[in-house]
Amino acid sequence: MNRILILSGGEIDQALLNEILSQYTFARVICADRGVLAARSAGIVPDVMIGDFDSLGEEMLRESEAFYHDRGEVRLIKLPPVKDVTDTEAALDLALAEHPEEIWILGGTGTRIDHVLGCLSLLLKARECGSDAVLWDAHNRIRLIGGDTVIRRSEQFGAYISLVPFGGKAEGVTLEGFYYPLHDAELTFGNSLGISNEIVSEEAKIHITRGLALCIESRD
Repeated sequence: MNRILILSGGEIDQALLNEILSQYTFARVICADRGVLAARSAGIVPDVMIGDFDSLGEEMLRESEAFYHDRGEVRLIKLPPVKDVTDTEAALDLALAEHPEEIWILGGTGTRIDHVLGCLSLLLKARECGSDAVLWDAHNRIRLIGGDTVIRRSEQFGAYISLVPFGGKAEGVTLEGFYYPLHDAELTFGNSLGISNEIVSEEAKIHITRGLALCIESRD
């Protein structure tokens, strides 16, 4: 599978990153700003470092350039601090230009709820460009889904599955293989109908007739 990894500047759990690297391969690794530090800690030589590097800082950027100088060719794209996109979106745009099947983003969540919401919105941008983007952190795996989705219990990220409507109503929602099944339901903002479900079969099926929903697999 053609898959690209983006390491962004939010919180990155090193154990999770190491686990992912041990199980999956990536066509390209892109570091956005402070994501460079996570790459260095994991021993990754990224293909690209991109951002205004306000979070990383000039001194650490120079140190990182020196660190990677003899370890492989790393492209540096330095963006102006005054711009219309976040560093994560700039990294996503680079990834989307290669038309990958999947883009995994670590460091897209953390203490800055504005950046978290911004990263959630980027899932739609990726989907509209034909790629499936996934946000990962130590406790959550987040995707944007519509139509039909299958989650195998042996492959789920955590014990809990939540569906949150995105960009409007999610209509005709049917859940099979869940503790709380649904049939032709409607998920809307203003209620918590889709929150904290559990898979009870070997395979769980989600169908959404119209609209989109965030599918959040969570673990404590």
